[in-house]
Amino acid sequence: MELPAEPAKWSPELSVTPAGDRAAVRLTVSGDLDMVGVQEFLDRTGKLLPSLTGPLELDLRAVGFIDGAGVRALLQLQHEASRSGHRITVVAVSPAVALILTLLGCEDLGHR
Repeated sequence: MELPAEPAKWSPELSVTPAGDRAAVRLTVSGDLDMVGVQEFLDRTGKLLPSLTGPLELDLRAVGFIDGAGVRALLQLQHEASRSGHRITVVAVSPAVALILTLLGCEDLGHR
């Protein structure tokens, strides 16, 4: 599977840039991960899962805002990956993401 070089725009507030091959894919998420873009985030990341042969890494250090819907989307993606035998690891977070994950008791959400 060849990944697009350009970020996929899902809303004016969110973009995701995939990098890597099917064995290991890193998604760099930038912008806002909120109720405006979570469904497309889940749709697109969910389409990646069946073709992966290795882990999916999420780089969230460029996320400027995340709300409860964004956290729920991350948890849902982690659950879907686990059900299909894949592992999701959050490799980096922004201060905004770290704060809400800590407040909600989700700070260990696959974070290395």
